[in-house]
Amino acid sequence: MAIFRLHCVVCDNSIDYFKYLLENYRSLASPAAKIEVIAHCTDDESYKIVNEQKLAHRSIPVHRRPEFYVYGNRHDLMNRIKLFFGGAPKLGGSSGHAAGIKSAFKATGGEGIDIIADTDSVILVADWDLKLEKILTEYAVIGTSYEKKGGVSSGDGNIQTYKTAPNLTWMAFSARYPFSELDPSHKLWNHLPIKTKEQAKLYGVDVGSYLLRDIGWKMPQFLKDKNAKACMLENVYPESGKCKVLKTSNHYNEEFQLNGMPFIAHQRGSRKHPFKSEPLSAPFYKAVEDYLKNLKLAGSA
Repeated sequence: MAIFRLHCVVCDNSIDYFKYLLENYRSLASPAAKIEVIAHCTDDESYKIVNEQKLAHRSIPVHRRPEFYVYGNRHDLMNRIKLFFGGAPKLGGSSGHAAGIKSAFKATGGEGIDIIADTDSVILVADWDLKLEKILTEYAVIGTSYEKKGGVSSGDGNIQTYKTAPNLTWMAFSARYPFSELDPSHKLWNHLPIKTKEQAKLYGVDVGSYLLRDIGWKMPQFLKDKNAKACMLENVYPESGKCKVLKTSNHYNEEFQLNGMPFIAHQRGSRKHPFKSEPLSAPFYKAVEDYLKNLKLAGSA
């Protein structure tokens, strides 16, 4: 039985999401599952709460570790200056999340399996640990994916995210590959022009388009360089009619399926939307809980 290291980037607004996630994972794991929780905190408040309430086996104060900083704008630089002069910066936005993910990758490795999960993601599979262990004997990584071009969120524009590798909403990966070497930093201010067929194939976008260099944009090249095979969960939005969990009209939410079956649900926006608040969060968790209730009933039948 492998040990699972569960990494989450935690901010002051996402504490309740984090608690829910932990209960979700523990309740759906097999009885013998071994789970180590690592919280990558981006502000003093979340770091204090995680430690006082013993929510994680390890906690890392990312906001006080300049080696994890990602610089995208003036605000990011001001946080670094604030830290230098003894202040307590609060990392937010894409750069704050990227810093937490950077910390998470550096904490991976060793025996077992690492999982990086957004705090507002929910696992939808019973005995998920046994299933992941089996999948990762064949694949280096399994994870959520960006929507294909032309979708509700991605649109038809010529600026697109990569389509050929898992993204960093949720992913689990084998210790056989050195994921700690992957730099997840974004370059959101500088899109990559796709000029060759080789680039287009690598990222799954068209020649003449631009790659949105969001967090984890180097993933396709990393997997190619390491000859690592990826299992990608299909990104399904409520409007598609394919959702089996999120049967709502809110395209902000995401459902991810493996071979047509729900695997992960993702609310999005846990940094700014209060947990189970209206109109975004409460319907999401109701749909998730209704599905999981039926899943458990089916399992006991």
